[in-house]
Amino acid sequence: MKKEETLKETISGVLNERFKDTDLFLVDIKISPQMKICVFIDDTKNVSIEICAQTSRFLEEYLEQNNLVTDNYTLEVSSPGLDEPLKVRRQFDKALGKQVDILLKNGIKEVGILKALGDETITILIEEIKKKKEIIPEEIKTYKMEEIKNIKKHFAFK
Repeated sequence: MKKEETLKETISGVLNERFKDTDLFLVDIKISPQMKICVFIDDTKNVSIEICAQTSRFLEEYLEQNNLVTDNYTLEVSSPGLDEPLKVRRQFDKALGKQVDILLKNGIKEVGILKALGDETITILIEEIKKKKEIIPEEIKTYKMEEIKNIKKHFAFK
């Protein structure tokens, strides 16, 4: 197993244990060959900069005390960016009842309210659309996860 993969597993285990019985959860870990470690965390509400800083200090201390990194590494802890896809179940749970953008593997894009999430499917409500001379009624659509390339939070800038 590559060093990066072993380090990912270690960080994942340490943070999942630290976040147990809290609203915080680990979303993703990316490690470059140059040892740039990017850790993405979230909260059932909103993750604060202070929580990210505390997590970074904790993780830095853990990595250095256990000789898991050399002097030449960079550590960044943040929440997932606005344009990052939803990756873990708790992110989807947080998005229930909110608008999401779905990109299907066939290239079709949908915007709808996340209504339900099963183990293998996702259900959205596409709201009624009023165009010049027609009304497209609201519609409930269910997609298999295997049909979906990614799902992101929807942001409308008005």
